[in-house]
Amino acid sequence: MEMFERKEQPSPLQAFQERIAARKEEDIARGGPAHLFDVEPSELGDADREIYEKIEAGTITRDEFKAYDKTIGGGVAKSRKEFRAFIANKCMSIFLEQEYEKMKTEQ
Repeated sequence: MEMFERKEQPSPLQAFQERIAARKEEDIARGGPAHLFDVEPSELGDADREIYEKIEAGTITRDEFKAYDKTIGGGVAKSRKEFRAFIANKCMSIFLEQEYEKMKTEQ
């Protein structure tokens, strides 16, 4: 009987860092957008992963973004600050779309 090597599954954080690394490479190959160019995925943590997953799921709220934003201050790795800019850009699009939909239903 042949033994199969069991591959260890990456942790949620490792999987997230791998997704960001792949996205960064795609963005670099396309020439932009530049938000992830200076992001070192290994410097991102669980707070970054959690906010990104909420954006992907479309469940992010303004309060959640504000709470996340407060975690990005002095002494934080440049990668996290650059990632925050990427997140802010994504949130802006989501929040503007939400406002537009709200305005449409109120007319």
